[in-house]
Amino acid sequence: MNCHDDMDCEKAFRLLDGYLDRSLNEEDRAQIEEHLNVCTRCACEYRCEETFVREVRAKLGRLQAPPELMDRIRAHLDQLASGS
Repeated sequence: MNCHDDMDCEKAFRLLDGYLDRSLNEEDRAQIEEHLNVCTRCACEYRCEETFVREVRAKLGRLQAPPELMDRIRAHLDQLASGS
């Protein structure tokens, strides 16, 4: 491990999910990117998690909900929209 930045590995691990989800504020995003550029351990963890998330998203994108479920969801949304 080669860490010479302001963020420690523990903080990087806590923020990694938010970084993967693109939900971090600009300051935290910049800090974790800087950390990942200098810390091989955290960069490896990020690559593993990023690969996992990418594969899950790809698989979910290929799944189709059953038509009956979609009908029930639409009916429920219609009820909510009408205030019933």
